[in-house]
Amino acid sequence: MINLEIQDVKLNEEKVEDKGVFVEGFSLNGEFVKNLEDNKKDTKFEIIDMPAYEELPDIDQPGKVKRKLVLKVRLADNTELKYYPNKTAQQSIIKNRGYRLDQWRGFIGQFFTEKMKIGANTREVIYIQEEVGKKLN
Repeated sequence: MINLEIQDVKLNEEKVEDKGVFVEGFSLNGEFVKNLEDNKKDTKFEIIDMPAYEELPDIDQPGKVKRKLVLKVRLADNTELKYYPNKTAQQSIIKNRGYRLDQWRGFIGQFFTEKMKIGANTREVIYIQEEVGKKLN
């Protein structure tokens, strides 16, 4: 005779706080920042987590993978998004915080955009003004 015990299994439930939950899988882009600028909204942000690198598909070379730096940022309206800074934006942070990624958390900057022709298309490209303060709001 085989004795089988049945145990209650509780699923790991995440509690959702009243402050709101953000959609995952989206990252900050130039059109989003341009919209903030056009509507006279604050474009300040804070790096809220340790920067990391991610392996992502290369848009320019299908089938290839690119290693990109990703920052988790909080905007002035408390929206939290991923941001993949270009080299120019990275240099703005390096100028203030140095080359050690563990020193970047807490950086408060301000985004701005400029139109740039990339291939056949013109896009809004995100840049960072130097560190603008000690508090986001």
